[in-house]
Amino acid sequence: LVAPGGRGSQNPPAMLELHRSRFVEWQPAAVVALAVAPGGFTVALARENGDLEIYDTADWRCTARVPGHDGAAISSLAWCAPFDGGLEDDGGDEDAVAGAPPCRLLSAGLDGQITEWDLNTLRARGATDSHGGSVWALAAEPFVRRDRPQRVAAACDDGCVRVLTLAGGDGVGAGLSHRRSFNRVDGRILSLAWTRDARAIAAGSSRGAIHVFDCEAYAELARITVGAGDRPNASDAEERCVWALQYLPCGTLVSGSSDGDVTFWDGEHATKISAHRQHKADVLALAASPDGASVFASGVDSQIAVFEKASIDGASGAYKWTFTGTKRPHTHDVRALAMAAAPPSEPSDKSGKSSAGNAKHRGGAVLLSGGNDAQLLAYPAEKFRKRHPVRVVSVPQRTPIAMTGGGLWTDGHDSNGDGKRRNGKKRAAGEKDAEAEQLVLARRGTPSPPLLLCDHARWLDVWRLGQGAAADFSADALAKAKRHDGTMKLSAAPRHLLRANLGGKRRTLCSAISPDGTLIAASDTHALRLFELRRDASTADEGEDEDEGWTLRKREPPAGSGAHLCAHSLLFAPDGRRLVAVAASGAVHVIDLESWEVMETLKAHLPKPSPAAAALARAKKEKERLFSKTAKAEDGEYESRPARAADVGGPAVSHACASADGQWLAVVTTSSGRSGRREAGVHVYNLDALKLHASLPPPPGFHAWPPVAAVAFSADGVLALALRDNAIVAYDAERAKVAPWSAAPADAGAPAQTALASMPGQICALSFDPTPGSSVLLAQTPAAIARVDLAAKPDAARAGAKRNALENAEQKPSKRRRKSGGGGDGGGDVALRRGGARGKA
Repeated sequence: LVAPGGRGSQNPPAMLELHRSRFVEWQPAAVVALAVAPGGFTVALARENGDLEIYDTADWRCTARVPGHDGAAISSLAWCAPFDGGLEDDGGDEDAVAGAPPCRLLSAGLDGQITEWDLNTLRARGATDSHGGSVWALAAEPFVRRDRPQRVAAACDDGCVRVLTLAGGDGVGAGLSHRRSFNRVDGRILSLAWTRDARAIAAGSSRGAIHVFDCEAYAELARITVGAGDRPNASDAEERCVWALQYLPCGTLVSGSSDGDVTFWDGEHATKISAHRQHKADVLALAASPDGASVFASGVDSQIAVFEKASIDGASGAYKWTFTGTKRPHTHDVRALAMAAAPPSEPSDKSGKSSAGNAKHRGGAVLLSGGNDAQLLAYPAEKFRKRHPVRVVSVPQRTPIAMTGGGLWTDGHDSNGDGKRRNGKKRAAGEKDAEAEQLVLARRGTPSPPLLLCDHARWLDVWRLGQGAAADFSADALAKAKRHDGTMKLSAAPRHLLRANLGGKRRTLCSAISPDGTLIAASDTHALRLFELRRDASTADEGEDEDEGWTLRKREPPAGSGAHLCAHSLLFAPDGRRLVAVAASGAVHVIDLESWEVMETLKAHLPKPSPAAAALARAKKEKERLFSKTAKAEDGEYESRPARAADVGGPAVSHACASADGQWLAVVTTSSGRSGRREAGVHVYNLDALKLHASLPPPPGFHAWPPVAAVAFSADGVLALALRDNAIVAYDAERAKVAPWSAAPADAGAPAQTALASMPGQICALSFDPTPGSSVLLAQTPAAIARVDLAAKPDAARAGAKRNALENAEQKPSKRRRKSGGGGDGGGDVALRRGGARGKA
């Protein structure tokens, strides 16, 4: 939102301009691989540009994103449990805080590198060469043993299947290591599949053959020929590739090949059961339901086909595989399928409902699909043919744009005249009134029209936004300046100022532009870079166009930052004097832009490592190891606990936001899972004193902080947070209490924000109206925008009456019910806009 006021104006206009930036050259990256962690509650996704994303199936939010680098052609992903048999761990203190993950993410690519990733630091822990060229597939054995490391098989371009193991810890011998390889076969190995007992592995080649190897003797047990196999004739000169393999619990082997066939094989005798040519092109991916009764196949023709086991004779147990349906939710190739699991929802109150009033669900198996259209779709596996898919990812998780003057702040004149606040003391009412008068939309030194920073990961673009054609904002002037579609005519089109190509091969993780447009900060996982944006003095003297002659000059790192300062999140203070850089470890570095040094590193929101905590973590780990040895199954395998997204790792801070007057900084921390000591929470710092002001209590109805999706500060110091089920909670930052807008429905015991819960998609961004005194909040999802007025206090009596009516309706259900609309409480505090329609709730 941009305020269309002139420079120096003391009377802010009553209307704001909403810019639709169609000139941003954002190109989505295709989904090339999916991997599900043990238990099915955590999903890893790889994109064609090398980016890795981690999703939590409980609410389908992205918990971590690892930027890729040039040349990273990732082909497959796998989760592997590190083996810690007697290895020393040098990072005991850090593990005691963040927790050692129960499994780690591995990636392999066509560059021949197999990489182990640390999701806490968003960096690679280590990498090893495949020694066989490009790696087309990775597969980890299904069961983990305590007496030996888990094996990971790699399908290499030289026709060899190599076996690797992963050792835990940080000492000597930790990381990936090669164990052994199977005999080389003709062609390239393209796909892999372990049997359920991990005693054999099947490998599909580019010569139309499936090789089954014994994992104990490392010998070939059987060879299955698909079609003409490796004996092509003159009319079949092209290679026949076996792109996908899948073992079912009953021992049946399923293959998908380049001729569009989905074939079912007897795993014991290596004979064909049935073949189905439902696809018109290559079959690239396979997935099976947990019970093995349904098999899903996808490929180049963009369809997802399902094959089900049909009983022929109930007495003898005979069955056959039949094609039962297909869907085409994607527009291009579907390159990856995976079977995940949605955990049962946990009610936040005694009524058995969640925070937004949604009924508790049981969870179950979820089919995931991704492809060249960059979308990640989810389907209920049991009702695949009856239910439509849910679009998990349709917009970039990372906002690629930032704008100058994005919030309100004072014009820089302080009450004590020395450029500093009064030692962080609580501001008096008179000071607040004086500062409120200085909160004008046209700020001193702010570019008008504003500048827009577009971060394309490998280069940065700077644009100047356009200007509306209306001379003033009266009703008549606006009517004349509007087009037939409701958009405003422009007196000046957006102008491209410069493009700066970034050095190195790494993609940026975050970026920001200062309120006055003179500084740009960008960071990857290894280094923070700062640039000065200025116009060439010679160009300015010659009187040329003000949009010509802009350049970027790199600045040296600030003093006291160290040689390896990097940021997971960046933001400039609204007064333009400080830069806040949040590291992946959770440390918040406050950089003074005038003295160019690190003023303070804030860590009060993080648990402190101590020798006692490290010893306790090691004792707990040893206890679990001894317990698993005594409770293991007959063959030594054990069923590990499901790995949640918080268990596998992620950044310690998910969001950071500064208030419009530059006094408060809100920091949202994430949980470190069952193996660490870090808990989720929202902490407010006083930027004047650079000290922790308060840790906010959990929202009403929650015993602990749920995951936070978006954060925003108002000009009056109200902190708004978006939670799961599209619930929004507001806090008074200074008093560290729930704001009246959120407290009133909770006190009345009524379900609030039903209109927000019905919005399509999850809330991904919050933004306050920057007009002084305004309490209007905009909540954005990928498909809708909701306007929320936090000043409209809900009527507790009406809310309580509605709750009683709902309870009576549940106790006396009617045979016929009218379909509920977008709301009905008549409060008028939420207005939804979806596709041009407007409804109030």
